[in-house]
Order: sequence, then structure tokens, then C-alpha cells
Amino acid sequence: MKRVKRVKTSAQVSEYCALHRELSIEYENYAKSLGMTYSSLRALFIIYDNPKNCTQKTICDACFLPKQTVHQITTALYKQGLITMVEVESDRRFKTLHLTESGLEYAQSKVSKIKEAENKAMDSLNQEQQTALIEATRLYLSHFHDFMTS
Repeated sequence: MKRVKRVKTSAQVSEYCALHRELSIEYENYAKSLGMTYSSLRALFIIYDNPKNCTQKTICDACFLPKQTVHQITTALYKQGLITMVEVESDRRFKTLHLTESGLEYAQSKVSKIKEAENKAMDSLNQEQQTALIEATRLYLSHFHDFMTS
């Protein structure tokens, strides 16, 4: 009996992970349609959402990307005139990243499409489905974390 349950559970885990990958592929495909990598789009999104205190470390922490990759991304955004870099007075090794006027317009047009799609997708679920999705995902994450750290 336990073997049957394990097979069923394994299949459900595989399906859940496949769905998660499909969602990631949607973001990746959108980034490609813009001529960007997903990592670059994600970095732009983070700078947009953190207009006052975004640093390269902020992006590294949020995207799980190495410093060198984030440095390359932000350098490219800087060269395109989409961001400026301002030294942090308390520690000149760090720079805050700010969207330029053209960068803000660019980011708004790209990020708003993502946010609109996310909101419409969630709105297409009824309240019970929304709550169930969030609660089940939160619970799954909590249990996953517990099992990974035990």
C-alpha cells in the first residue's frame, strides 16, 4: 500500500515541478521576445520595484545570480542608458541602481505587461481557488523547507 502512495506522490511532485517549470518558461519566452535574457528582465524588474535602494547585491539575493553575472547585466543596462549608478556615501564600494527617465519608460512598458498578465491570471480564478492556490503553495513550501533542513 505504501508503495502505491509513494508512486502517486512522486507523480504529483513531478507534475507540480513541471508546472513550475512551465511558468518559468513563460517568463523566459517573454524576455526572449524583448531580445533580453530572463535574468536581465528580472534584474530590470527588481530595479523598477526598488527605486530607492537597489544595489547589485539586491539583485544577486533576489535572483540567486552570481555577482559577475549581475555586474554584466547592470553594466549592459547602464550602457543602454536605462540605469544610473550612484555611489553609496557610507560605503563607496556599493552603488545604488536607478532607472533613467528612458529606463523607467522602458521598464514600465515591459514590467506592466507581466504584472497585468499575473493579475489577470489570478483574477480568472474565483476567490476560493485563489485562496487554495496560495495556502497550498505556502504549506508545500513550509513542509519542503522543513524536510530539507531536517
